[in-house]
Amino acid sequence: MKTNFDLILRKNIKKLKSYSTEKVDCKAKLDANENPFDFPMELKEIILKDLLKHLFNRYPDPDSSEIKGLLSKEININKDRIAVGNGSDELIQSLTLAFGTRGSLSFYPSFSMYGIISTVCNTNPKVISLDKNFDIDMNITLSYIKKNQPSLIFIGYPNNPTSNSFSEDKITSIIESSSGLVVMDEAYSEFSKKTFLPLINKYDNLVVLRTFSKAYGLAGCRIGYMIASEKIVEQVNKVKLPFNLNSISQRIGIIALKHKRKCNKAIKIIISERTRLLKEIKKSSMLYTFPTEANFILFRTKISSKTVFNKLLSNGILIRDVADNKLLKNCLRVTVGKPSENDAFLRVIEKMKLLFV
Repeated sequence: MKTNFDLILRKNIKKLKSYSTEKVDCKAKLDANENPFDFPMELKEIILKDLLKHLFNRYPDPDSSEIKGLLSKEININKDRIAVGNGSDELIQSLTLAFGTRGSLSFYPSFSMYGIISTVCNTNPKVISLDKNFDIDMNITLSYIKKNQPSLIFIGYPNNPTSNSFSEDKITSIIESSSGLVVMDEAYSEFSKKTFLPLINKYDNLVVLRTFSKAYGLAGCRIGYMIASEKIVEQVNKVKLPFNLNSISQRIGIIALKHKRKCNKAIKIIISERTRLLKEIKKSSMLYTFPTEANFILFRTKISSKTVFNKLLSNGILIRDVADNKLLKNCLRVTVGKPSENDAFLRVIEKMKLLFV
């Protein structure tokens, strides 16, 4: 019998597009908010020695116990309140599978995976547009929460791609108005120096997500973690896949935590380069930059963003064109790179002056 896939495919999956990224040759890859500095070579050598003793035939620790123990000491939180995932994405999925009974709420523009994962998990996603200043419209948001009480509210802090952090008062008001979970995605917290962790004991519906991908330069290892109440972590552990974080990533994460100071050197350089890059971009009267607290900068151009994107790419510089609606019209996002990569980006922007005439 011939299978009719349209009849057996869930409707909510049928309308989705698979996640993909630009795969092009470039000299400066500044499109994915990655740490431009690779994991330190001296730590790689420690990893190599560690792997020689590693038992590849054994399953990994299903609880990622050693990573949780180190994180517990670092942030002064009981390890039973920490869950470790195969990147933050898996934790978002686990939260949605466990708690997505009344739909989810997120904002636009923001990280697309909030809505995609909600759709995949058959949890009705609601998206509320940010205002023209990329801030939360509290009247619309609180009205929706009061009427619908979504199970999950996802908030980027700082937000991607707008690079701003919403005010603590607004977030606190959302937390206190919600009977569901408020998930603060703090993927870029090391660059903003802001966090909601101090409020984790005050609000039992608060969840904080973190990642090793950005500050630690370990995007390829897919290590994320979550801090929440023991009750929330317990339910997430029920739905996550067993052995979800492979043993090699666990070992690398452990070494990163034990040698955190060496990883922190890159953070200082990125923050310094962010300031320099922002200052230089602002010199162009044809470009408008938005305030940033992350490791990337959002800017608007007075000509087509596609034209600017293609000109940069033709010079070997890949950034992200995010101009997909009126709110982000002619907007592009550039990741803060190494000093030499930032210089190359700025040289092309300088040469493009004639295009703005």
